[in-house]
Amino acid sequence: MSQIVTVGGGPVGAAFAIAAAIRLPQVNVAMIERGAAPFVPIVPIVPTDGDTFDHRVYALSPTSIALLEAVDVWRRIAPERLTPVTAISVWSDADNRAANLPKIHFDQGAPLAVIVEHRAIVAALYEVLTESRVERLMNVSVDAMHSVGRQRHLSLSNGRLIKADIVVAADGRQSQTRELAGIDVSLKDYDSVGIIANFHTQHPHGNVARQWFTPEGILAYLPLPSGQISIVWSVGSQFAKSLPDWVSTDFVEAVAHAGKRTLGRLTLASPVEAVPLKRSLANRCVAPSLALIGDAAHAVHPMAGQGVNLGFGDIRILVDTLANRSAFAGLGDEALLRRYARGRAEATVAISEATDCLHTLFSRNDIVSKWVRRDGFGIFDWAKPIKRLATDFAVRA
Repeated sequence: MSQIVTVGGGPVGAAFAIAAAIRLPQVNVAMIERGAAPFVPIVPIVPTDGDTFDHRVYALSPTSIALLEAVDVWRRIAPERLTPVTAISVWSDADNRAANLPKIHFDQGAPLAVIVEHRAIVAALYEVLTESRVERLMNVSVDAMHSVGRQRHLSLSNGRLIKADIVVAADGRQSQTRELAGIDVSLKDYDSVGIIANFHTQHPHGNVARQWFTPEGILAYLPLPSGQISIVWSVGSQFAKSLPDWVSTDFVEAVAHAGKRTLGRLTLASPVEAVPLKRSLANRCVAPSLALIGDAAHAVHPMAGQGVNLGFGDIRILVDTLANRSAFAGLGDEALLRRYARGRAEATVAISEATDCLHTLFSRNDIVSKWVRRDGFGIFDWAKPIKRLATDFAVRA
């Protein structure tokens, strides 16, 4: 029987393993994860006003949610831990002195995305994994990988040798599997960090996601249940060092000020974490008997919130490609896998280049950049068909 091996047990790797096991019933599926299995709650966790949410959250598009529904994951996340985003408001502050900030408002009459915590989605995925036929190899890493005929042979840290007709690398932006395959990446260091944390708010967020583009950085407020928000504040490394201590009231005040006090007084509700921001694009995402998905293939700037959605889009296209192959094609045939690569090229390039251009635009202070940040936002908001196309692309990426 043919064998698929997924390396990486995060949200993208776990979801791929489940989807492959469902769509390819005649193929063995194994998942290798270097860490331990997460704790899976027996009953749904219902939030209270004083609850602390995971500060790592995802803004899942309708297409990503449809994928999770198809693999029986979505229903296992307690509805009380989900927050639909009914609108997105984006402001540009070109000179940090404008009384009326240029603004774009996205609203299509249905949720544009749903905010879900990392730990909630991982717990639901592993609950499904325990019921599936996927072989889970936890606390195991890949020490070596060799091409033998039409297969990849993986030497594991537990001494086992596993033979795969196709290896699917889902082990993140610093993918060891990608490195073992000799696939180079194009890196761009933004010399910035993403500061993430959760806050209680004085005023209701109204299920609206808010984002500010300023010369100091890009700040996003994402709505959570129980009157809380999760923030992602992308700022230059030097500016981050100038911020007050993260557990201080001065830091909370800095976050509230950067968000124009839109939601009133803020109170810190989680740990604060800073993640270095880099763009990482694999020079190719397929090779004989190998496919890269998720951050192993493309790690983009978080400003668009599309990272995990891109990964779930990879799953959809790759599983369809493998399931619909001809009787004469092997799982790892490079010609077959190139179909997957072509199917994902448009979304990956579009989102990667768009976020990169926006980051560059708001890092510069020349006259043209300032005009685009000020007047360009108003023009974009006025051009309804263009804005609708941008919204449609974002929710299906």
